[in-house]
Amino acid sequence: MRAHHLPPAQLEQALSVVGLERSKRHPSLHKRALPEGQAARSWIKGTVSPIMDDMTLFLLLSALAWAADDVDALARAAVDANPGLAAMEARTAALAAAAEVADVWPDPVASVELSNLPLGGFTLSDHPMAGVQLRVQQPLPAPGERARRSEVAELSVEYAALQQSAAALDLRHRVIDTWWRLALTRMLAGITEVELARLDELAETVQARYRVDAVGQHAVLRVTLLRDRLSDELGDFARADQQLTAALSAALSAPRAFETPDAVEPLPLTGTVEGWLAAAEAQHPALEALRVEARQARARAELARVQARPSMSLWAGYRARTWPDDGGVDLVSGGVAVPVPVGSRARSQGLQAAAEQDARAAEDRLAAALDTLRAELTTLHAAWDRAFAKAGTYRDTLLPAAQAVREATLADFQVGRADFAAVYQAEVELLALERAERIAAVETHLRAAELEALIATR
Repeated sequence: MRAHHLPPAQLEQALSVVGLERSKRHPSLHKRALPEGQAARSWIKGTVSPIMDDMTLFLLLSALAWAADDVDALARAAVDANPGLAAMEARTAALAAAAEVADVWPDPVASVELSNLPLGGFTLSDHPMAGVQLRVQQPLPAPGERARRSEVAELSVEYAALQQSAAALDLRHRVIDTWWRLALTRMLAGITEVELARLDELAETVQARYRVDAVGQHAVLRVTLLRDRLSDELGDFARADQQLTAALSAALSAPRAFETPDAVEPLPLTGTVEGWLAAAEAQHPALEALRVEARQARARAELARVQARPSMSLWAGYRARTWPDDGGVDLVSGGVAVPVPVGSRARSQGLQAAAEQDARAAEDRLAAALDTLRAELTTLHAAWDRAFAKAGTYRDTLLPAAQAVREATLADFQVGRADFAAVYQAEVELLALERAERIAAVETHLRAAELEALIATR
């Protein structure tokens, strides 16, 4: 555990958990105030470690857990605060506003003209054909055009909303994945701290044996080297902690501290690959977006086909005589305008072909995505199953055995019945098993987060 995560109140609670509550039974604990900050590790090694065995020391540091963050709440907060998702939401709203007016009629056209003026002067005259003409023209959409426009616009809104949901799901997974990796980094740092405390004890034993010529100088140097190397690894863990914390803060759009547990129970595997795949096909927004993209492309093809039909315009006019006493009369007129489809048909056929190709491309991408998804789910299933089994085996069998080997070898070494190489190997194997058990346990949570992202259970 990182030293700055050892406040006195948590030390007090953890000591109680492992049966070392401050009492007159342990005067060194009773008389002194519990430390905090960087002094915590030294205090544990100097005061607590001599009155407990190594397993109890490990349990003590494992009990020093605080109320960890609610990672689900962090993920929700990241989704709510992300400006990229806000921009996508605004884009979806803009498309929705446009879709509401996609089927409106085209505007009528009104015109006013002074008709039949004499060339000698642009003034109204008493000529029977002279007058002021008013005209209104209304373009008529092709049959079905408004419905197709509305369909294309609505599918654009649906596609944008699904893309937003997929992006939110991806962000959620990144936050949860990063948080668990931060937790694992701190757990490994904590295990390293415990190992350094054990190595301090081993170094004292080796020094004592060296002083009586029971071991060579190489033993002292190897213990020192291992201790220095592990101390240096704490710097790597600290750097990783800073990087992961920065990534989480960026996802939340605000710098903050994060609290993670010191130990976790592995999550058992639930579900099958086929069940997961069926769930993903039914509800994953990225897959549904590909289906909508194909539907939208076919709607665009249908719109192009409809627009190839001649689009008529109706018009009506009224011509008023300026001088009604000259014997002229007011006139009305009306008509129909129909375009001649010289190039529109070929243009429509090209647009239809392009839209059909877009639809087939979206369907092919969907098929490829499903193949990739099946492979990812199969890999995830195998990895999760193995991680859970490994965590249980290490926790229940290998770690207790390694702890027993370490204690027995150290006891034999102290009385000359085991050589230093055996003690060193037992120490290194115990550290490796402790790290492997924690990595396997956290991996089950990482796999669960990956599954959530792959099948969109949130």
